[in-house]
Amino acid sequence: MKRLDLKLIFLSSLVSILIIGAYALYSSSNERQRQADRLDGQANSLIYALSQAAIGPILYDDFPALQNISDTFLARIEEIAFIKIELSANRRTVVLSGPVLSARQSVKNYTQTIEVDAGFPLGTITMGMWTDPIKERIEERVQSLILILGMMVLFIIITHFILISTMVRRPLRQLSSASIRIGKGDLDSDISLPGQDELAMLAATLDSMRISLKKSKEELLRQNKINRDELLALVDEKTEDLVIARHEAENANQAKSDFLATMSHEIRTPMNSVLGAIEMLRRQSMPNNQQKLVDAISFSSKILLHIINDILDLSKIEEGKLKLVSERVDLHRLVEELVSLMAPDAQQKNLQLHYTLDPQLPPTLLGDPTRLSQVVWNLLANAIKFTKQGVITVEVQQVGCRESGVDVLFEVRDTGIGIPLEKQQSIFDPFVQVDASISRLQQGTGLGLTICKRLVEMMGGTMEVESTWGVGTVFRLFIPFEKGVDWVEKPQTAKRPSVPPLSLLLVEDELVSQEIVSTLLADEGYGVVVATSGAEALEKVSQQPFDIILMDLRMPHMDGFETTRRIRALKDPRLAQTKIIAFTGDVMKETIERCKANQMDGVIAKPVDITEINRVLLSFDRLSPAGKVWVGF
Repeated sequence: MKRLDLKLIFLSSLVSILIIGAYALYSSSNERQRQADRLDGQANSLIYALSQAAIGPILYDDFPALQNISDTFLARIEEIAFIKIELSANRRTVVLSGPVLSARQSVKNYTQTIEVDAGFPLGTITMGMWTDPIKERIEERVQSLILILGMMVLFIIITHFILISTMVRRPLRQLSSASIRIGKGDLDSDISLPGQDELAMLAATLDSMRISLKKSKEELLRQNKINRDELLALVDEKTEDLVIARHEAENANQAKSDFLATMSHEIRTPMNSVLGAIEMLRRQSMPNNQQKLVDAISFSSKILLHIINDILDLSKIEEGKLKLVSERVDLHRLVEELVSLMAPDAQQKNLQLHYTLDPQLPPTLLGDPTRLSQVVWNLLANAIKFTKQGVITVEVQQVGCRESGVDVLFEVRDTGIGIPLEKQQSIFDPFVQVDASISRLQQGTGLGLTICKRLVEMMGGTMEVESTWGVGTVFRLFIPFEKGVDWVEKPQTAKRPSVPPLSLLLVEDELVSQEIVSTLLADEGYGVVVATSGAEALEKVSQQPFDIILMDLRMPHMDGFETTRRIRALKDPRLAQTKIIAFTGDVMKETIERCKANQMDGVIAKPVDITEINRVLLSFDRLSPAGKVWVGF
């Protein structure tokens, strides 16, 4: 029951039923007691009269007369069930009147002693009185009582229903409707009930609450308007501060990018001259002691270049500007080439370098071979660097297979110095090294493992380390690969094409770099013309066509982008197939995008690597239109 009026009717009816029921039980109990007392009085009177009538016949042993008296009592009084008279002398029954009783018949026995004088008993009379009539009278009385009480209960229920509906239900509905209106925000309608009872007082209280809520609402609206105006003013102020802070952060980030780009260019440009000069020296015959000096300079220069690359890679990763490519990867060939590349360094330290490849690995997978090689190379370089003696092992296993690809486990295991347990997680943080004294001996920035871990995570994999100090270290890479389409590798072409040498225009404002790069290119068989500025480059291309233009980007007065735009704007048919390749130390993503936007055909990063220059230059088709083939980053 959910309605209050029904609950009230139910409770009141229940109370009435309980009260009337208790009264019925009480009346029934009284009626039973009254009928029992009546039966006892009647029985005592009858048995006394019978005992007095039996004295004479007993004294004269007139047993037929005694029998006659007993039968007369039994015949005239229907409540008597039986009469039994026993003599005291010999304890024998001389009179027995009445039918044979069954077990179902209810009889109450009464006993009376037959005495002439006190203390001189003649015998005993036992009289049985029927109790069934009494029970029937009691049941009739109770049934009548129940009928009367039931009608009273029904009357009470109907009366309560009418009274509650009139006096409670209707006012409660009015109060409920008023409460709903208040809940919906209607605070203008008055709430009142006639009379002075509790419901009227509740209505008055509810109306007082309505008035109070109305005042509170008006005050709240007023205060909200004030707060809203203040908040809007504060939001405007904070928004302005946030805009300023965002601009400052963007400016700081741009300044950082500009600094890295400038640093990259300003360091790579002289490094271009250094490494170019080293390459030129290597091509000349010289004594062993001088060759060792050249090797030392080359080794130190490559370390410096590696540090620069690590810093730029980490910056790209942190800014989300480093993008992975999806190309065909031959893990067998990749690992074999890396081990072959690192084998001389291992042999120099008398270390054994082994590798194991799972034969179940598919021949072709999809991934970023350059970044994967960077990760494995870095782990191998660290293993060789921190291992004095023993074995270094590379193991590649297929540990999972999916419909679209496989999961591959790379393990690089060494017997080096190991990593203390407390430092095994921090080694993946930037600029963290296990032992600073060792890093001073072995060189390094502490960025290699940071970059490796983040590259692996970008590939969708994980990188773990297990190490024991003084025993060795195992690095594990779990990397998922997609399956690729098998292909047949074309035979390697010769270094020089069987076509006339390419004509090159080298646009470079740095004189040392001009001399070294132009000399290296000339030694490779290219026809090289040098321009020291953008204006001179425009003059050169107007005089003769070139197959390829190597364009420095940072030059005074007219940079490489502006020079490229002006060359493309010449609309000279002789320049239709001319490829313009950026030759720069700034390889930031923004710079690469600007190169593409300005119709350049590729990028070659400083410092000079003659092998890379040959690969890029020989990859172009002389007949392909400018801007249709992109080579580089």
